[in-house]
Amino acid sequence: MADITIEPLTVAEIGQGCELVERIFREHVAPLYSDEGVREFMKFCTTDEMAKRMEDGAITMAARTAGRLVGLVHIRELSHIALFFVETALQRKGLGRKLFNAALTLVREKNPDLEMLTVNSSPNSVVFYERLGFKPTGEETTVNGIRFRPMAYPVSL
Repeated sequence: MADITIEPLTVAEIGQGCELVERIFREHVAPLYSDEGVREFMKFCTTDEMAKRMEDGAITMAARTAGRLVGLVHIRELSHIALFFVETALQRKGLGRKLFNAALTLVREKNPDLEMLTVNSSPNSVVFYERLGFKPTGEETTVNGIRFRPMAYPVSL
């Protein structure tokens, strides 16, 4: 992983971020969802919706290389990972962990009383989150066609 920087996503980059998320989602997650789930996810991940969440205090850390966006983690309400995507070619090379650590540092600064960071993991990401230290908090569930496993990470450690 040559020359990767991790910094907050700028408002001007939200469209690029949504394009990255949609491309990776369609490749890795959408095949696991019903048509309803894909439509529901796509409603959540629009430029306007992400911009609104960021205006309301959500943080988005972005990984870039050679000026190109290659990963992002979007945390709403400073307590819940809503989006976490890394370019396919860069998966399993430590970039996700670096993104997570950068986001966790910022969350701890902005929300020092937070005890648990939560995520609703897609079925294919459960092992990744477990490697980061997340623990399942319930069984796999489907809501509006979106399959997920609720998980939590103890921030106070």
